[in-house]
Amino acid sequence: TLAVFFCCTPEDKPQVEDEGGETILTKCPFTKGVNLAQWFQVEEEYIDNHSYAEKDFKDIVSLGIEAVRIPIAFENFTGAAPEYRLSSKLLSSLDKAVDMAEQCGLYIIIDNHSYLGGKFPAQYGEEQLIAVWRQIAARYKSRSDKVIYELQNEPGGSYMEENWYRIQNNFLAAIRSQDVKHTCIVTSVGCHIEELKDIPVFEDKNLLYTFHFYTPYLFTHQGSTWAEPAMASFGGVPYPYSEAKMPDMPAGFVGTDLETKNNDYKIDGTETSLKKRIKIAYDFGQERGVPMFCGEFGVLQAKADNAARCKWHEDVKNYLEICGIGWA
Repeated sequence: TLAVFFCCTPEDKPQVEDEGGETILTKCPFTKGVNLAQWFQVEEEYIDNHSYAEKDFKDIVSLGIEAVRIPIAFENFTGAAPEYRLSSKLLSSLDKAVDMAEQCGLYIIIDNHSYLGGKFPAQYGEEQLIAVWRQIAARYKSRSDKVIYELQNEPGGSYMEENWYRIQNNFLAAIRSQDVKHTCIVTSVGCHIEELKDIPVFEDKNLLYTFHFYTPYLFTHQGSTWAEPAMASFGGVPYPYSEAKMPDMPAGFVGTDLETKNNDYKIDGTETSLKKRIKIAYDFGQERGVPMFCGEFGVLQAKADNAARCKWHEDVKNYLEICGIGWA
């Protein structure tokens, strides 16, 4: 059954405990968050073109939001090897973001949203990002507890997938060499729920464990152009599933994973299916005794019915909160 979903309520307060000088994070320190995408995911010359202002942060607080996640494409702001010195423009802009968050009482997640590939040196940028984290941790180590470091967004690529848990440990060690105070966010390969079980047990207890939620793919990614071309013109997928409202399957789906997703949607496109998926993350947190955070979830607007999108968001948000899982 799914009754276990209701053993943890949103009224449970997050807390951080100290035992023998060690910080132990027992629950996600916030309930509601939002991603401020594209602010620091640009080339350096554009970083301040559309930046958020103090009023934006106050408006965010007025909505009951408690945390902002700041995705940063660090590869756009680092100098040459071996120092990989972060640009003063990035640091100045990030200082302002941290200032505004602290002044408004918001948690601010500094999210390493680097996509590893051709721009990077050997080993998919591992040395580069170790240097980045040392610099970030040294700069913000004296800031309030509202500052949180997210080691890597959706770690992927063949090298990183094979070596991620060693790399993640190296990122964490780089931060802890400078800053033992602030919470760090760790994850599985790809931020996938199924891979949470593969995360090694850490001695560090001041950690938040994250995953992303875009289930079911056929609904959340309808109209997308960046993965499977066959999805670009595909839309009108209902949520919850309704046989009468299902669009015809495009010919481009045949013989691909999308054909399987389409055939399985009568099961996957239900509230029960969402509960079962989120329960995997809930169970992991309970078994490990660690706090959980859903760092991303959403539905592409391009082809989805808006009422269905709202229903999906409501269901996911409610299930996360029932399970005591913070979200953004």
